Amino acid sequence: MLAAERILADDGNLGLLCASEYNTMYSPDGRYLVSQHPVSHTGQVPCLSIWRRETRSLHRASLCCLDHPLVDYGMTFSADSRRLLVVSQEGNLLIWQLQAEGSWHSSLIRRLCHQPVLAAKFSPDTHWLALITRTRLLIFGETASHAWQEYCDLRWMYAQAPFFLVSVPPDAMEFSTDSQHLLLVDHGDAFVFERDNTDWQTNNIRPDALPNFSFYKAGQLSPRANWLALVLHCQVDLPQLPRNCDILELWQRHNERPYWRFFSKRSLTIARPFCPLAFSPDERHLALPERMDNGNPYVSVLSLTPDGNWMSAFVLQLGPDLMARAWFPSIYSIGFSVQGRYLAATAYTGVQLWQYQAGAWRPVVWKDSQCTEIDTTPSFAFSPDGWHCALSGGDGGSLSLHGPGPGGRYLTKMQVPQGESLRRMLFSPDGTCLLLLGGEGTASGYRGYARLLHLMPAADTEPCDRTATGVIVAAPQDHLMMTASIVKRS
Repeated sequence: MLAAERILADDGNLGLLCASEYNTMYSPDGRYLVSQHPVSHTGQVPCLSIWRRETRSLHRASLCCLDHPLVDYGMTFSADSRRLLVVSQEGNLLIWQLQAEGSWHSSLIRRLCHQPVLAAKFSPDTHWLALITRTRLLIFGETASHAWQEYCDLRWMYAQAPFFLVSVPPDAMEFSTDSQHLLLVDHGDAFVFERDNTDWQTNNIRPDALPNFSFYKAGQLSPRANWLALVLHCQVDLPQLPRNCDILELWQRHNERPYWRFFSKRSLTIARPFCPLAFSPDERHLALPERMDNGNPYVSVLSLTPDGNWMSAFVLQLGPDLMARAWFPSIYSIGFSVQGRYLAATAYTGVQLWQYQAGAWRPVVWKDSQCTEIDTTPSFAFSPDGWHCALSGGDGGSLSLHGPGPGGRYLTKMQVPQGESLRRMLFSPDGTCLLLLGGEGTASGYRGYARLLHLMPAADTEPCDRTATGVIVAAPQDHLMMTASIVKRS
């Protein structure tokens, strides 16, 4: 469908009020969509709605009432799309089961911990759950009988407490794609948990000589957990570093103890306090934000050379003359498409998309944000196959959909008004729907909304030359970067 030269969007008047853009997701089979209700619309009782997707329509399958507000991102569907799992801030796990007639019924409520939960993360296979409280990390696993059992309990003392608040979510908390590893960056420390069957082992990541008054503020595991990138912030200027610099550390995983070994480091001049990091799907490239000497932000791409070293390969500037604001982070999200051929980054002034072509990253689309408000949030979303990208300036203007066309050209295939300020976009698993999530602060609190766009090829266009079916293959040994091989399908 998305291979057409032009794409039409029909919202079918499918608009929903929602409490948060974070707690909205599709089921893996794409048949169901879950959203969180504003409390004012449910009599002060936190609730979720499970919607069944039908042809250009949504039907509420169930209204799920919670015991307490849920944790942001603290829910998931099971892999078979038949169970919805939710973690509340009070530490309860709630599960709803799909019934034969199409409704959803509560099947389990279990108290997992007795402290307020600050963050929760389900593993990609949905069989593991990590919880963060004020003083503990807990890892629970699902047994064969669908019971949940505690397998790991890490407690810590705040060795560097003066620099941190104790009631904020961790700086990084993510599972690897195989659900065998968990990264935690919290209160200045970094940990990687390794799973052997059901046994979780803790690895505290610390260099041999950690500078005084320094702490880790960001981290990213590569998809298969072969590499770990960490950003170390120093509270005191060090003589070996330029002023206002952080340190990027790269760690490599080995099959014998110690599993994680320091590999290399380099100084960074980045925007504070955030530092988004992104590994490519093949783990050979790492993208992160940096600043030039004049303060202008850019995306730096590090690449793994054939001899096994990481080196700076590309400097990618965003938009025309993107200038930095000292009081506001310049680049706040970076991401690769699923096949690694496209790279996107957002800044307060807009969103940039690059395409890897002929051995280099080339800018293909820049979308401006016309609004200068601090809470403007430009965003991007890649389609599930990675060949198309939706872009929004976040300013209430229009959103656009871009993808490959005949002759290798990258086309703007759709532009539609986006209405209110947009914060997040989600493609359905089959790529035929695009969910728009946004909202604004009001005197009575946050007012969120969701719109579901149905995407369809324009009637007067033919499918494009299948440039989109190209695949990335490994680079020859005498090349630094990957090369692209285009495969045409009949």
